[in-house]
Amino acid sequence: MKRQSVFILVSLLLSALFLTNVTLMISAEAQNSFETNLEALEEKLVVLPWVSYAPANMYVDFPYPNETEIRKDLQLLYDTGFRGVITYACDGTLVHVPRIAREIGFQGVILGVYLGYTDRVQVENAKSMAEYVDGYCVGNEALELTRQHLLPIPCNLTYLNATMNEIRANTSKPVTTSEPGDHYLVDVNVPASTLRKLGDWLLPNYAFYPFWQTYPSVGREPAAAADLVVDYYNDLSALEPNKTILIKETGYPSAGKPVCNETSQTEFFRLLHNTSVNFAYFEAFDQPWKTWASVEPHWGLFKSDRTPKEVVSYLSEYFSVDTVAPSITVISPENTTYTTNSVSLNFTVNEPTSWIGYSLDGQANVTVTGNTTLSGLSDGSHSLIVYANDTAGNTGASEIVYFTIKSGLGALLTWIVVAIVIIAAFGTVLYLLKIRRRS
Repeated sequence: MKRQSVFILVSLLLSALFLTNVTLMISAEAQNSFETNLEALEEKLVVLPWVSYAPANMYVDFPYPNETEIRKDLQLLYDTGFRGVITYACDGTLVHVPRIAREIGFQGVILGVYLGYTDRVQVENAKSMAEYVDGYCVGNEALELTRQHLLPIPCNLTYLNATMNEIRANTSKPVTTSEPGDHYLVDVNVPASTLRKLGDWLLPNYAFYPFWQTYPSVGREPAAAADLVVDYYNDLSALEPNKTILIKETGYPSAGKPVCNETSQTEFFRLLHNTSVNFAYFEAFDQPWKTWASVEPHWGLFKSDRTPKEVVSYLSEYFSVDTVAPSITVISPENTTYTTNSVSLNFTVNEPTSWIGYSLDGQANVTVTGNTTLSGLSDGSHSLIVYANDTAGNTGASEIVYFTIKSGLGALLTWIVVAIVIIAAFGTVLYLLKIRRRS
């Protein structure tokens, strides 16, 4: 009986060890996937031209425009030269923005989850769109709006952090939030240092402050407003040198005050283009429903009927839109069978790139800087696609390469696992029989 007890104990220990190892492998794989996604997003944040988007006909077709209207908006923005889009909410038809944006050709999508109204619906919608999304912005000034008692569902730091963690854990995608820009520098609703540490990257709003500060009655001239944005960006960068920063909202209204016109709006962006500030263009379309200040309906690059303002012509030229995707040729692996678990990945791209990555067996893209080695390949069939973005943000893809690994190691590991399971099962049966005999 002693031998049986020892055998049972060893079997149970082996089973526990096996299950622990599997759990650790799954956890490590999820962490690797998140880090890969964060690295890919960080590169896109500094390379792609981004625009902050709310539909042109917001609240005209209550509550949101249909998919056809959204597609018209996004196509117009894409044709202007934008390759990254940031949204504010994902309830109603807005949940379809990431998919439509990808179908049109956008290389970057940051999906907004607007907290304070339909939180659970938006969180679930956000998780369901993970395959189309590069990152999430959870809350748009939710802490500040809660302080002002303007949200039906209040949002404190604990709630915000928990919601961000939920989306991150369920998607393995980077997550951040967005609060007024000065809140990242001085303590307002929460300590500024806490707010800066909250997200995987920083996405502050900084449009209203540069225009209004010191001159609330008349507004600020474009050059002075642009200088404030530069100063702010430099101050924030000095505090967080290891975090990527993209100012989500910065722009200049085209009407509403004597200093505001389409020429001034164009000049503001022209001045920012000569700086190191990394920003998204605020905003895509005029929003007539914003009536709390005279300039608020007029931040758009396009009017609410999609008529382009003067700045659009300038931006189209500035972006020098290149719509041709790079051509990628995979040299290795080939469509053949390999007897080793490591295979060289060699490829060529016909033009300069801003990002390169590959997808193995349909999994998340892995960023690379050039030729590399695919290691730890399991026995069996595999597929590979290499992707690359050119400097204009166009994405090219190679032909799919199918190859097979037959190293023998996979079969050995399989038999080891089977043996462990059989031993554990046999040990469990013996243990149960022993208990039955005693009873």
